[in-house]
Amino acid sequence: MAPKETASPAVQKAGCCECACSCGKRSQEPPALFVDDDFPARWHVLCHHAAAAAWLRPHELCAEPRLVKDGCSRFAVQQGYIGDCWFMAACAAVAECDRILQQVIPEGQVLFGPGYDGSVRFRLWHLGEWVEVRVDDRLPVDAHGVPVYARCQHKDEFWLPLLEKAFAKFHKHFGVIEGGWLSEGLINLTGYSMQVLKMEHWNVWNTDENFLRLKHAFDNGHLIVCAKYKSGPGLPAPHAYTVTKVYQRDPHKGEDVLQLIRVRNPWGSHDKWNGGPWKDGDERWAKLSKEEKEIIEYNPQDNGEFWMSMEDFKNNFEEVVIGTQQPVGAEEMKVVGQITGCWSKDQEVGGDHTEIETFAKNPQFSLVSLGCDDTEAGHVENPMEGMEAIVELVRGHRRKNSEDWMNIAFYVFEGSGEQRLSAEQLRALERVEGSTKLMREVAVSARLRLRPGRRYVVIPATEHAGQEGTFLLRVFSRCARVRLSQLPPAPTPAPTPAPAPQPTAAT
Repeated sequence: MAPKETASPAVQKAGCCECACSCGKRSQEPPALFVDDDFPARWHVLCHHAAAAAWLRPHELCAEPRLVKDGCSRFAVQQGYIGDCWFMAACAAVAECDRILQQVIPEGQVLFGPGYDGSVRFRLWHLGEWVEVRVDDRLPVDAHGVPVYARCQHKDEFWLPLLEKAFAKFHKHFGVIEGGWLSEGLINLTGYSMQVLKMEHWNVWNTDENFLRLKHAFDNGHLIVCAKYKSGPGLPAPHAYTVTKVYQRDPHKGEDVLQLIRVRNPWGSHDKWNGGPWKDGDERWAKLSKEEKEIIEYNPQDNGEFWMSMEDFKNNFEEVVIGTQQPVGAEEMKVVGQITGCWSKDQEVGGDHTEIETFAKNPQFSLVSLGCDDTEAGHVENPMEGMEAIVELVRGHRRKNSEDWMNIAFYVFEGSGEQRLSAEQLRALERVEGSTKLMREVAVSARLRLRPGRRYVVIPATEHAGQEGTFLLRVFSRCARVRLSQLPPAPTPAPTPAPAPQPTAAT
């Protein structure tokens, strides 16, 4: 998780006035313009509301506002006076991916002139579906007419602050998005599979292995965000960042090894890496050839972007999240089954496997492989020994507050028939390789090998009995002949009948 962090220092507090700001502009509302009563322009929906002086529409802030101006850019992302760096880092990651942005920001929307109605629509991914969120275009601004939360680099561009507003509405309140998980922002904007790499992974792999994982991810168009949690010299923390390039010098040229990572701070300012080699202005840059600097795209500016060595990257960032359409290392896989479910106190909310009696009450899913057909068998190594699949559990992430999180996991057992596993059966079964451990993340995943004709039971769980929530269970595989289905809920015990009244003797 990217915990609550210092908002961008570029934003200063201003006085608070419900009607106007010191620039003299007043919000004149033509009756035809959309007003969002479900997410009203009132101070109670804000976080750090004292920073805002008024609510104004883009056409009140500039003459010709644009939702997107000349295409989105990662440099447009500038975090404001709210600690949602985890979401801003995700916005910068997707900003130059047209296919994603066309899904998130429907085309043809205007902020002034013909067709303008005062509203903007966005789409956010949630549990396997794209949910449309419509907001009015009123934004909280400071006394100088500058948006107090996220804002774009160009003053006449507004996709970022309005997307942030839609994201806050999705979660009911700006304050709820103060502090969050790296994977949460990325999955809301993409629906991608998430691979979470924590500090313990860095310690297990050597530097070359770490670098090659990031290089493979970047070269294949995957999205990468990272977080520094521990305060220390060199970078602001706790804070989230975006990886924008991974460079390795051609090893066949016979020169010294050079492995560099380009990172961007969503503050979009001069707050950059200054704790070691390859910082802006470092003498090592002068020793590179002009040709190599052009390949690297070295162009130091006050835009929040900087370079650092892989060794320094490993030593500074405790978590990295890679978002991919297919799981990392399984680019040929596709989604072959997905089902939404819930943990509900009324029926199925049994907690972790350490308490088998309640654990057996969790939702249970049947997973079976029917083998690969002739066209698929060539893509599968040793198909008779089983087919590799990846199971991912995604927790519903519409929050009630900024701390609304719980540990999740799923456990896989071999089963038979179309019946649930009882507590008695679960006591006698070993979990198969491919189960996960409890993690406080928006998504957990694991690889498993499905043998043809064998039936498996997947049980998603929370840490404690009684914890409620929604989830998506999805399966990735190279073979389409995989069946995922939900098993009937556990039977509800019939209530014990009240004892019949006993006759009383007549007196």
